[in-house]
Amino acid sequence: MRALPRGTVPGPGELAERLRLSRSTVSNLLTTMEGNGLVERRPRPGNHRHVDVLATPKALDLFDRFDLASGDLVARAAATLPAADRAALAAAVPALERLRDALANARDTP
Repeated sequence: MRALPRGTVPGPGELAERLRLSRSTVSNLLTTMEGNGLVERRPRPGNHRHVDVLATPKALDLFDRFDLASGDLVARAAATLPAADRAALAAAVPALERLRDALANARDTP
């Protein structure tokens, strides 16, 4: 689901490239996800030989609930740490954000 953030509409081939998986693997995953109401495949406007994939409202709701729950879990665990550890984690946030961006850029470049 992370490969289908809200508002994006890639095709299956684009997803396969982004995830570095074979097209057949992505196709099988999409079939299963579509069967569970998590994605929808629609003909691409202006080119009906291709399809676009989008996350359904059900999937986005599950995704939001997961992010909220995991964020709460981390916050509760961090609150049990000594003040020095919490300060160290807060100081590390900018470096972690740069790492996240570097990983995203590496994923987008072949």
